[in-house]
Amino acid sequence: MNFITIFGKELRSYFVSPVFYVVLTIFSALSGYFFYTDLALYNNWTNAQGFGNPVEGFFYYYFNDLRFILMILVPLITMRLFAEEKRTGTFELLTSYPVKNSEILAGKYLACMTILILMLAVTLINFLFIGYLWGFFILPAMITGYLGLLLLACSLISCGILISSLTENQAVAAMVTFGVFILFWFLTWNEMMAGEHVIKLLNRFSLYDRIDYLFKGVIDSKDVIFFLLFILFSLCLTLIYLNARNSWKSEGKWLRGRQIAKILLVLGIVVFLEIISFRHNVRIDLTPAKSYSLAGQTVKILKRLNNDINFTIFYKQDQRQKLEEFFNKLSLYTSHVKYKLIDLNSNPAQAGLYNITYSGQTVVEIGDKKDSISYPTEERVVSLIIKYLNKEKRRFIFTVGHGENSLNTEYSYLKNALQVEDWQVEEINISGEETIPAKDSLLLIAGPKADFSAKEIEQLNGFIKQGGKLILMIEPFVKLPKLEAFLENYRIGLGNGIIADDESTLMGGDILAPLIPHFAEGFVADSLAYPAIFPTARPLEIKARGKNFISILAKSSEQSWIIKDKINPGQGEIHFRDGIDLKGSVPVALIAMIPNTINNGTNTIGKILCFGDADFVKNRFWEMMANKDLFLNTANLLGGELDLISTRAQKYEFPYHYLTKKQGYLIFWLLVVAIPLISVVAGSGAYIYRRWRG
Repeated sequence: MNFITIFGKELRSYFVSPVFYVVLTIFSALSGYFFYTDLALYNNWTNAQGFGNPVEGFFYYYFNDLRFILMILVPLITMRLFAEEKRTGTFELLTSYPVKNSEILAGKYLACMTILILMLAVTLINFLFIGYLWGFFILPAMITGYLGLLLLACSLISCGILISSLTENQAVAAMVTFGVFILFWFLTWNEMMAGEHVIKLLNRFSLYDRIDYLFKGVIDSKDVIFFLLFILFSLCLTLIYLNARNSWKSEGKWLRGRQIAKILLVLGIVVFLEIISFRHNVRIDLTPAKSYSLAGQTVKILKRLNNDINFTIFYKQDQRQKLEEFFNKLSLYTSHVKYKLIDLNSNPAQAGLYNITYSGQTVVEIGDKKDSISYPTEERVVSLIIKYLNKEKRRFIFTVGHGENSLNTEYSYLKNALQVEDWQVEEINISGEETIPAKDSLLLIAGPKADFSAKEIEQLNGFIKQGGKLILMIEPFVKLPKLEAFLENYRIGLGNGIIADDESTLMGGDILAPLIPHFAEGFVADSLAYPAIFPTARPLEIKARGKNFISILAKSSEQSWIIKDKINPGQGEIHFRDGIDLKGSVPVALIAMIPNTINNGTNTIGKILCFGDADFVKNRFWEMMANKDLFLNTANLLGGELDLISTRAQKYEFPYHYLTKKQGYLIFWLLVVAIPLISVVAGSGAYIYRRWRG
């Protein structure tokens, strides 16, 4: 346990050294200043935009500023560890004691690491202060950023110790260490000259590129392992040199060859482990918006690929990093995603061959099919893959002529989402001569205000008997006698009234817009991450008689109740009325399976899905809660596309925060002035005490 003694000795030497307090003062002053300026910049930006992402718009830039400070200050901390002792001769004295070189190295490294941890702990005051003002909703991303800083600091220390062991001059050790850090910083800057293959290789060995994900709130196992291997390699080289320092010149070529063999062995092991970690990595996304995770549906679709899909992307310099991140995400789930990034400005001839006219344009090749997209996004890539996987075009047909919601206005987001999932979206007026094509099609009746004619009802019955799939969305208090009778033939009853809920609803929301938390077990329920929200919900009923199978797809909460009367504007507060209203969980979505035998004797199964609301998929509510996933998943369930039933990417809106001028001044005086002043006072006290003790 000699390394503990060395650790204590080194730690004491730091606390009595004026250099440490100078470094601490500089670090706390710079970190406080960068925190204040980054926060002010973020605050101004969010005030202008009305929204902001504190993880990428504030934390990321602040952690990068701390990285820059570490790069400057670590050489000042590590320069003396071996160089000064070798210059004064105390290192030779130390090695004359029964202590191993590995124990000396461990003690010095742990002492230096402890000092860096204490320095980083000072910056926690900054985050505690902002957490007090804003709340701690981004705590996981903050912890991830500090993990990145700690790994980077430990890596820089190991590199600084190695260089300090090679010289007897502190200034030389500091300058060479700083030069190596600068080299790592600039390693991947000149993308244009390096070329695509070289830049990919350099990215794998760049300390600062590898830290990027951690600063953004993402823990990637390959990055964590890279830093651990870098630390191990640097410390092993230091130990090999320390063991050979007295015998390198005196023991002959055989010993020198053995030391070189050790270095090559360590290098080989480190490279092998890095390759394994790079190919088999695990990623944990701790950002509040899950910005670096793919939607569940995207993952399922990627895993269905059985042929390579090749992307050729022409980019400009400021786009490269985001494009690399995006395709790395895709590559995590399949080996069939291949991509090539080409600098548009450096390769105009290649761009001409592909008819590329602007940056971001991407050529996609799947087998013998070639397509192009304006810029690669998750939605566009998913759409292309679904298009490739689906051999036959699926049709989603909207009825018109009965006051239904418009496909191009109220339902334009829905229309776009259906097209992304490779549905051919059409409209039909079945009051005329048009017949409904039953094969590979879904028919949607969305919020009709006028009833269907007897002829139209006959068409609907024929459609169901041929195995057609029908979705109806019916609003409360709408009278549709013929359509109601049609549904009752298949055991679906449209209840009277509207559902209210004063507990299971959004905070500050309308009690007539209940959350729908209960879904049938199976594909649909398993794929919904949140409840749905129905702005106006009509209760549905299961009729007792009938041959078809019917089940409840979604229900309101147990605290909900049915208001039988129509609500008048300005009526005032709405409360449950004993003896009048009906309390309890009620169905808001039913699905019926109707077995049929058509003329040629073939058995078919028609399907009817009825929702007690037509507003939950309007543009205003499309991205809210699980609305989008609920509709699209049930549509894919009816269409037999079970692989498309999953969660899709959700929009996340960060809470909006602002700082007052008074709070800004408080941050400045506390973080930029008061805390650095404390370290100045502590350093002065240590210096006076040391002079007093002699």
